[in-house]
Amino acid sequence: MLTLSKIKKNEFSELLNIYNEVRGHAFCVWDAEYPTMMDIENDYQLNNLYVLKKNQEIIGALSIVDGFEFESPNFMEQTNCIEIARVVIKKEYQHQGYSHALLTKFISRIKKQGYHSIHLGVEINNIPALKLYERLGFKVVDQYHIFDHDYKVCELVLLNSL
Repeated sequence: MLTLSKIKKNEFSELLNIYNEVRGHAFCVWDAEYPTMMDIENDYQLNNLYVLKKNQEIIGALSIVDGFEFESPNFMEQTNCIEIARVVIKKEYQHQGYSHALLTKFISRIKKQGYHSIHLGVEINNIPALKLYERLGFKVVDQYHIFDHDYKVCELVLLNSL
């Protein structure tokens, strides 16, 4: 059974292990300085960190960004929107549909909370993630060079789909 919930303090180390195991693998541009335990703690303090569990095991996560790292005049929705980051699936569960499940559950929750759109940045060479976001209805609206990498900026408009 898959569940989406806010992270608990006793789960921080489990999530950090997932972050660490995907570092340096295909399509992951994270390095030793990001993300860290400090990012997890900060997201927890802001109540912005969601984990996907399969039978009580954390297999994925995503965070709502406090503020915006990516801004674009091309966004269809500029108000009542959120940006997500640090979308991750545990290595052994990748390529099995769990990213889709994580995002689908999150999008459903955000719609119910009345948000108008979701924004995110995807490293330009991460073709599997770009295809996933496209299948979920995200549109590429811009491109950025930030954090020493090129990113496609994507948006999913929720307002008209309520």
